[in-house]
Amino acid sequence: MRVEGRGVAWEKSIDAATLRLTYPTDKPQLIFGNAYKITAIANKGKAPFKADSSVVNVLPENTIKRVFDVVRKIESLNLPSDEAALLDLDAIYMSENLLDESIKALEKVSKTTSNPSVKRMLGDRYLEAGLIREAIYSYEATLKLANKKKDREELSKAKKGIETAIFYSQLPKSRNPDQ
Repeated sequence: MRVEGRGVAWEKSIDAATLRLTYPTDKPQLIFGNAYKITAIANKGKAPFKADSSVVNVLPENTIKRVFDVVRKIESLNLPSDEAALLDLDAIYMSENLLDESIKALEKVSKTTSNPSVKRMLGDRYLEAGLIREAIYSYEATLKLANKKKDREELSKAKKGIETAIFYSQLPKSRNPDQ
């Protein structure tokens, strides 16, 4: 793993069996409001085999506080879980591109809901995260619920979501500059 950004540049090898890395306490802390490039490099033997990078933005501390204050207020309203997840929690999380938090909220509600919109939105978020298999599974669950409820709009959106997920699943996974 390699982490690079303002005031931070380090790399560390991790064991293939664990595939986890806790942020090292002996490395400079990530600073609120800065962007960092995180690169995972897989080796085959001692030679690099594949690499993938992501840019991570560490939100300013006041933004994080504001988001979680709003989340606490939403939760204190005791809204039906479908409504809270769809309209409010997803909106506040996605306003700051907190995709993982949105997925967690939608997954929690998705386990107990019969609302096809929740399942479809979860599929949309999975797709945004590049979790193609999970997106297709969620869209298929949407199709079943939307068929039962005769919800044409969600049927259409789920079908389009499956088509998009299949398209992205067929894209090349790596590039070979020699070709």
